[in-house]
Amino acid sequence: MRYFILQSTISFLGVVLNIILIFILFVKRNKIITCCSAVISVKAVMDILAAGTRSCTSHISCFSGHILFISFLQHNLIWLVLSYFFRYCILHRVAPPTQKVIFVAVACYLPNLIHSIIWINMFAENKISRAPKIFSKPSDQVMAGWVVEKSSWVILTLLGISSVLVFAFYLMVRYSLVVFLRKNTARLSKNAFVFHRKLLKTVHLQSFIPILVLTGTLLFFAMHFTMLNPIHVQYLPSILFTLTTLISPISYFIFLPPQWNFCFGVPKRSKGKNNAVENSMTATNNGIRNVSCAISVF
Repeated sequence: MRYFILQSTISFLGVVLNIILIFILFVKRNKIITCCSAVISVKAVMDILAAGTRSCTSHISCFSGHILFISFLQHNLIWLVLSYFFRYCILHRVAPPTQKVIFVAVACYLPNLIHSIIWINMFAENKISRAPKIFSKPSDQVMAGWVVEKSSWVILTLLGISSVLVFAFYLMVRYSLVVFLRKNTARLSKNAFVFHRKLLKTVHLQSFIPILVLTGTLLFFAMHFTMLNPIHVQYLPSILFTLTTLISPISYFIFLPPQWNFCFGVPKRSKGKNNAVENSMTATNNGIRNVSCAISVF
């Protein structure tokens, strides 16, 4: 019961924080950061869906919520990587329109959705059985059967592989930022240096997302091979997965004002905006580029 209350509390906080983040993005929205706002909003919406998809009113709803929850987590990992490619387009090419960002988000999630629907249909067509007593307490009513076992193996293996790849990508991004700051500290203005330091802190915090996902996946397999007692840690993977929905909004609230969310820099300001404009050197994966950074008051 305590694990359930803790998980429900984390889910509620994740939904609230992401709703606040979306609200701020729309309130502060202008033509300068439309693409950035769309990229962050997609991540926030998927976090909300991930935090609110689990219900156990019936066996089919419980299984469906579990499968969809994992699919949302995997999409979030993929979107973390895609957001950096959108950032690259913003800095080096024309910023993609909001419609294109939404299309990419839907296209990326569609394979996961189809995969999830296939497993849900297979579960609905097969007889449900309960897990042996060694895997659960009598009151838990944990589901079992070949569909539950095979689906868990497949989706969690894919989730674990995705988390490893995303974490490796974050290490590359962190390395490029650290090298850039070391080489260009003397050339950066004070404000530009501060913003790059904040971005580096954001990368550090968001790197916990693949770490938590990978830890939860390893715990699941440890329980499956009885390396850990399932009765004591059966809720821990789900709690770790749910914690990932809190990290993105917290990282933006703590380190980056809305005008700088998920961007190395912001394109030139629009007319009529009373923002101070400062030319600074901005880091990207392929090098350094001069951009005009609009510094707005949060």
